[in-house]
Amino acid sequence: MDANLSFDKIWMLQQIGGDLDLLHEVAKIFLQDSTRLKNELTQALAAGNSKALHAAAHATKSAVGNFGALQAVDVATKLEKACKDGDQSSFARLQAMLVTEVDRLVDALQAELAEAGKS
Repeated sequence: MDANLSFDKIWMLQQIGGDLDLLHEVAKIFLQDSTRLKNELTQALAAGNSKALHAAAHATKSAVGNFGALQAVDVATKLEKACKDGDQSSFARLQAMLVTEVDRLVDALQAELAEAGKS
């Protein structure tokens, strides 16, 4: 997998037996859910709730991991660790980075669906 990609289409297709229609369905589900994920991250940060921020980072990591989005997974993992360690000085920076990575993935998936005529 290429760590610079927003998502790794080849890797994902390998994981799902080459089923491009399934990839597109999973992408549509993620696109519907991405706003909720970002809102949970933002609300937890605003509330100063490290437990909720950890849970939101974990949920986001699981969701983006389905697409081989290595940068997003890496940032989510760092945010989870910061929450566990009580490293509040890193929360805002990592949360913002994770939201940016989710947005990058959203853009890439929207482009994939548009290219396939399924947007």
